[in-house]
Amino acid sequence: EFAERGLGGTRIEAISKRAEVSPSLLYYYFDHKDDLYLAVLEHGMKALILDLGEKLGHTDDFTSSFGPGMLSTFELMRQRPALVRLLLRECVDGAFYLKILKERHPEWVGSNLRLMTERLKLAMEAGTVRQVDAERTLAIFASALFLILGAMPVLELMKSANAPAQEDDPMIWFGVLVDIVANSMRP
Repeated sequence: EFAERGLGGTRIEAISKRAEVSPSLLYYYFDHKDDLYLAVLEHGMKALILDLGEKLGHTDDFTSSFGPGMLSTFELMRQRPALVRLLLRECVDGAFYLKILKERHPEWVGSNLRLMTERLKLAMEAGTVRQVDAERTLAIFASALFLILGAMPVLELMKSANAPAQEDDPMIWFGVLVDIVANSMRP
């Protein structure tokens, strides 16, 4: 409901009907609709962040962890399109609740970004990637990941009528993004 209608357009009655529980049960656990929204957003963000952290923890090398880590995150997001819509809506609406989550869980955003930033800086020192602003580069890439998932309906419309069926796969678009980033970072 939140992903489809946003926080303002969602009614507790619609959520309770969809979840097959009474509205009073929802109000037992959540004082306000905003509290439920924040809990849903928190649950989704936790899954994304923990999954990425797990994938990044397997290697110290930026070039070997970047692609697989991002692919894993992309795949998780692809499997949960409602979460992607929810996050995109939240960002379009000003990211108020994401800011609350950042205050509540500063380690979520910081830990993975710090880890990837450190690895990127080591790769720059080793000469395997060119000198870039590491934090901004990674933030832009993460933003592009969300945009590709959000843009899938538009990308589908732009697809050639003669394109093979496998070109429907968002992983192809994501692969193009990874390739662009990887090639632009070569020394």
